[in-house]
Amino acid sequence: MIEPEGCEVCAAAINGKQAVEMFEQFKPDIVIMDINMPIMNGLETAKGIKVLDSDAKIVILESAIDKNVLEQAEQLGVKYFVSKPVEREKLLKKCLTVCWILIRRLRL
Repeated sequence: MIEPEGCEVCAAAINGKQAVEMFEQFKPDIVIMDINMPIMNGLETAKGIKVLDSDAKIVILESAIDKNVLEQAEQLGVKYFVSKPVEREKLLKKCLTVCWILIRRLRL
């Protein structure tokens, strides 16, 4: 969905446990994941990723997420959310926002 815009997908996990393992292996700049995943849900996966890298940038895809789950994600340090059904432009815009944050940090 975002590869034609110059983004490279370095890995794709089929469940939350695999996502944490792949994060450790590939160390991507941005993680895009659904809140609902098998084995480990999005919150558990975000927590596992944040243990490995507290500064990891995670974009959670969600639909009709309840406020409690959203607050839990934010407490874990997840700051970026895109509502489903995912519109390509919204996802790309969110990813570009994260990229600008990363670029600014490199300049400091």
